Amino acid sequence: MPNSLELEMASVLQKEKERKVKQISENTLAKLIMQTEKEFGGGKKPVIQRADQIEEMWRVSTGFPEFDNMLRMKDKDGNWSESGIATGRMYEFFGPYSVGKSSFVYKMMSLFSHTLFIDAELTFDPMLAELHGANLETVYKLTPKSAEHALQLTYKWANAGIPLIVIDSVPAMATVDAWDKIDEFEKEARIAGLPRLFSQKLPLIAQACYHNDTILIFINQIRANMVNGSKYNPHDTPGGHALRHWMSGRFQVARKGFINDTNLGDIGQISKIRIVKSKISPPRGEAEFPLMFDRGFVTHEEVPDIIDELRVAAGGRAKRKKKSEEEGPFTGGQLQEVDDDPIPLRYANPDEE
Repeated sequence: MPNSLELEMASVLQKEKERKVKQISENTLAKLIMQTEKEFGGGKKPVIQRADQIEEMWRVSTGFPEFDNMLRMKDKDGNWSESGIATGRMYEFFGPYSVGKSSFVYKMMSLFSHTLFIDAELTFDPMLAELHGANLETVYKLTPKSAEHALQLTYKWANAGIPLIVIDSVPAMATVDAWDKIDEFEKEARIAGLPRLFSQKLPLIAQACYHNDTILIFINQIRANMVNGSKYNPHDTPGGHALRHWMSGRFQVARKGFINDTNLGDIGQISKIRIVKSKISPPRGEAEFPLMFDRGFVTHEEVPDIIDELRVAAGGRAKRKKKSEEEGPFTGGQLQEVDDDPIPLRYANPDEE
C-alpha cells in the first residue's frame, strides 16, 4: 500500500505529463533561422543548422594507424566513425624535451598538401623533416617576430584555407611587451602576457580553422613547478587555461625507452602518445611507435631487421635468426629469438613521469 508521500509524488508526475509543453511555430522558427543566418552568417559553413543535418567530421590520417584508430567515435548503433584526426580543429602535442614531438608532427606533415610551419623556437630542420617524409616544396617556414605576429599570420593563413599549421613551440613565443623596458609598478600588470594573448586571439583563430577545415597544432613543453623544485605536473603546460580550453585534443608524447644494441649503442627509441583530452574521440587511449634515429618511425615488426642491417653496415655480423611466419611482431621489450649475441631493449624513463 503506497504511503501519502508516494501518492503525492505520483500526483505531481501525472500533472507534469498532462501539462502542455510550450511550442514555437514553424513559421517563427523559419524566420529566426533566416534572420540569424543573414545577420551572423556569410562563412563557408552555416552559422545555424538543425543538428541532424550536420555533416560528420571530416577526418584525415596522421600517418600512424594505431593513433588514427584511437581517434574514432562509436555512434548509438555501435558503428565506428572514420579513423584519423578531425579537420577544422586545434590540437596540442606536449611532453618533455627530446621525446619525439617534432618528429611526430614532421611525419604528419608528409600527408598534407601544404603546411605552414611557424618556427618560434628557431629549430626547424629541413633534413629531419624530409627524413620523416615531408615534401619540402609544400612546407613554408615562417619565423615570427613576436607571439602577436605568429597568431596574426596563423589567423590569416587559416582563413585562406591552408590544410595544416604548426606552431613550434608555445614556450618560445614572446609577446611584444616582453621586450619593453618597464618599471616595477608596470611589471606586475604585464605578468602572463602570453595567456592573455591566447584568451583574446584563440576564439577568432578557432572560427577561422573551423570554417576552412584547417588543422592547427601547437607543440608544447611540460611546465615545471618551481615551488617544488624540478617536479612537475605531467599535464601542465605553458600558455595558460585558454590554450588548454580551446584544444579539441591534447596529446602527451613521451619516451618509453631506448632501442639499444650492444655494439651500436642507442639507435632508436620507443615513443608513445597518450590522449589526455579529446572532443573528437574517447577521452583516453595510448599507442607506441618505434623511432629509429637514422630513418624515422617504423613498425615494431621492422625493428629486428633494421638492427641487423645497421650491424652489417657497421662491419659486424647479424646474428639474429630469421623470423619464421609463426613468430609474432616485435613489441616493447621483446625481440625474436637470437643466437649467443642478443639485441637487448633498454628502458630508461628519465623524462616520462
